[in-house]
Amino acid sequence: MPPKISVVIPTYNNAALLCETLDGVRRQTFKDFEIIVVDDGSKDNTGDVVARYDPTIHYLQQSNQGPAAARNKGVSLAQGEFIAFCDHDDIWNERHLEKLLGCFPIMQRRPRHRHFSPAAVRAAASRTASTIC
Repeated sequence: MPPKISVVIPTYNNAALLCETLDGVRRQTFKDFEIIVVDDGSKDNTGDVVARYDPTIHYLQQSNQGPAAARNKGVSLAQGEFIAFCDHDDIWNERHLEKLLGCFPIMQRRPRHRHFSPAAVRAAASRTASTIC
C-alpha cells in the first residue's frame, strides 16, 4: 500500500546537516510517509550519508539543475497521496506532518482532489488555525 505522504528533500552539498533534517522527519508523530532525497549534483558525500543513515530512503542523484528541478524529480518518484517538501537544512517539529494534514480536511475527505487554488488552501487553513498553535 502506498504511503499517505511523500516527503521530498532536495539537497545540494549539505551532507554535514542532512542527518539533522532526516532526524526531524523520522521523529514525526504521523508515521505513514516515505522519504525521497534528490541530490542535485552534490560534490560532497551526501550519498554516503543517506545510505548510512537509512538504506530504505529513496535516494537519487542527478546532475546539478537547481532546487526546482530536484523537487520536480522527487515529485515524479513520489508514491504518496500528498507531497511535503522539506529543505535540506530544515528541522521539523515532530508534529509537522500531523498538523499539515489537519489543515486540509477537504483533502482528507476527497483524496482525488489533490490540487487546490491558493484561496482554497488559505480558507481551509483559516478554519483550523486554532489547532495549529
